[in-house]
Amino acid sequence: MRSGSSRMSIENSLTSLIEELEQDRSLEEPRHLSQRVEALDDLDAYLSIGPLVGTALHRRARTIYAELESVNFKLY
Repeated sequence: MRSGSSRMSIENSLTSLIEELEQDRSLEEPRHLSQRVEALDDLDAYLSIGPLVGTALHRRARTIYAELESVNFKLY
C-alpha cells in the first residue's frame, strides 16, 4: 500500500472513531470507566502518528482525549 493510501486509511479510521466518541455522551458517566479507558487507548494509538500531528483531525482527537481524561480526573 502506498503511503498516501495508508494515510487516508488512517485518517478515515480516526474520523470514524472521533465521530463515534463525539456522539457517545455516556462516556461522561462515572460507571463507564472501562469504556473511557478503551477510548483513550484507541485515541492514543492515533495521536502519535507523525503525519497527522497538527492537523484539524489531530486537534479534534486531542480535544476528546482531554475531555475523557478530565472526566476521569474529576471522578478519581
